[in-house]
Formats: sequence, structure tokens, C-alpha cells
Amino acid sequence: MAQTTKIVTFTAASPPILTAIDISNALQSAFPTYASFEKFIAVIHPDVTTIGEMGSRFAATYNLIPAGYFNVREYLIAVEGENVTTIDDYCFGSSTHSNACYNLASVDFPKVQTIGIGAFWNCTSLESVDFTNVEIISESAFRNCTSLVSVEFPSAETIGGDAFYNCTSLESVDLPLVETIGYRAFYNCTSLESITFGSTPPTFDGTIVFYNVPSTCKVYVPHNTTDLDSAEYVTRLTAAGFTGTLERLPSYTLTVDVGIGGGGTAV
Repeated sequence: MAQTTKIVTFTAASPPILTAIDISNALQSAFPTYASFEKFIAVIHPDVTTIGEMGSRFAATYNLIPAGYFNVREYLIAVEGENVTTIDDYCFGSSTHSNACYNLASVDFPKVQTIGIGAFWNCTSLESVDFTNVEIISESAFRNCTSLVSVEFPSAETIGGDAFYNCTSLESVDLPLVETIGYRAFYNCTSLESITFGSTPPTFDGTIVFYNVPSTCKVYVPHNTTDLDSAEYVTRLTAAGFTGTLERLPSYTLTVDVGIGGGGTAV
């Protein structure tokens, strides 16, 4: 039998149960059984701003989806929510692999600001994330996401302990605004090749933040990072267990064609 994929839209409407869910007053146990197909994509309604809020019943308003709503975990392969700002603790993840959304491969939450504890723990199929506005990545948020290759968090300020623990396929990390990085955040990231930070060194918690990260890994900082800050980077990285190298990103010259007189302007 050919495998089928269903798009499930989480909305306030009440069309057939297999295409949409009424989240206004339904019990968690009312989530349908997807016996007729093997995979589904969750599209979160624009009114929903929080997913994973703890509680035994769905909210009376449409601004949150409680934890447990994605208990049909083995079927979920992608999820998107254009106005979601908070993903609460263990929303898609679990410390037990069989209880996590282990087939979840893609998530798209462009407005998310906070990712809760263990939110994607053991989501071992997760390959890509879109979290442009996230500021807080909590403990174990992406722990054991063994298919995750690269992450960019241009607004993230706080990375919790174990956040990327055992992300063995992770190759590149971009954290230009990060201020604090927790205990064992990159523990056993055995494929890590590069990390990009800002000009001010973040604070690292503990001596094994980078345990088992290859010595070939490079930390890149902006070209205008001062010698004093570069020295502080080396001190802090070494204390956190980093054995790779620190490099300044090169400055560059952009030539803009102004269209008059054939000249250009160097920026």
C-alpha cells in the first residue's frame, strides 16, 4: 500500500475530523486516530501563538495548543505556524525516543521567541529549522537531534544546558548575539566544523560545553573583534573544553556601481 500524507490544519472551524480539529473545547483524547494514512503535516492556525502549554484540556481560546496534542507522534513529519511565539516544554520531544516526534523532519516557526525545555529532544529526523527571532533556547531543546546539520539563530541570547547534546550530524552553528551558553550545550557534537559568535565573548557554564567536539572545529568572530576580546575568547573557550581554533572573519569591500561616470563606491 502506498504511503499517504495528510495536511492537518489546526483551526477553530469544524470540518471533517481528518482534515481539521476544533481546539476550542476538545479533550486531548479526542485527537483522531490516523489509521487511514501514515504521515501528516501540521499547519497551525494564525490565531495560535503558543503550543505545548501544560494542561489536561484544550484552551477555551485559540492562542495555545496544550502538550500532548501531538501524541500521534510517529505520523508527524512537518509542522509550521506563522504566528507561534512560544514552543513549550517537551512539545515535540521526549527523553524517550519512542515518545518523541521522531519522524519530524522540518519545522517552520518564523516568529518563535522561546523554545522550551526538551522541545525537540529525540526528534532524530529533524533536518532544518527556521527560528529567525528566537531569543531563548532552553535546556535539552535539540538534544539528540542526530539529523540536524546546521542551525542559525541570529537573535538568540541564551542557550541552555544540553541544548545540542549529541547532535552528531551538526556541522555549523550561527549565534551572533548569544550571551550565555549552558553546561554541555555542544557535548558530543562530533561533526561540528564551525561556530560563529559575535564580537563579545559569551559566558560558558562548565568545563565540558564542547566535550568531544573535534579539534578541527573553528570559532569565527567578526573582523572588528578587539585583541582584548579575542584573548578573552581564547581563555573562555579553553576553559569550556574547546580545543579548536579561533579566527576573525575577513573584512570585505563591496563595490557599488553608481551608474554615473562609470565609477564605484567602496563600502
